Amino acid sequence: MFLRRTKTVVFTELGTFINHYLPTLIFTGFFKYKICAIVMSNRSFKEYTALKNSPFSYKLKSLIYCLKYRRFRRMIVLLYFYLYPNKVLEFKNQLVIPEVDYLCSLGFMRKITGDQIASANFSSNVHWSLLPDYRGCNPLYW
Repeated sequence: MFLRRTKTVVFTELGTFINHYLPTLIFTGFFKYKICAIVMSNRSFKEYTALKNSPFSYKLKSLIYCLKYRRFRRMIVLLYFYLYPNKVLEFKNQLVIPEVDYLCSLGFMRKITGDQIASANFSSNVHWSLLPDYRGCNPLYW
């Protein structure tokens, strides 16, 4: 029986969300979700670009470090970035999202426009705290 994979766009930042929630989405939902794009803010995209343009020896060292200290979630994210570098996009207000089934925001710190949300059939927002009482970019410090 053939199962249709849900076309997904993920809005996220580098840091805790990408190290915890994105591997779960990639690993456990591999047969359920087809990630079309990962959208990051400008600052996170610059950090990602520096990682992408780093020498192969550094990339290998970072993967060995993840294995040595059992940071498997981080290793999944690094491998995904190394294998699919063209799926990572920089966030812009004019960014056109292809028509997708699911739009997921994992701790994204920018405002996603209504047109971008309307391009998806279903969307969700994952946040560390209860909204709107504990809103903000770092609600754990409240």
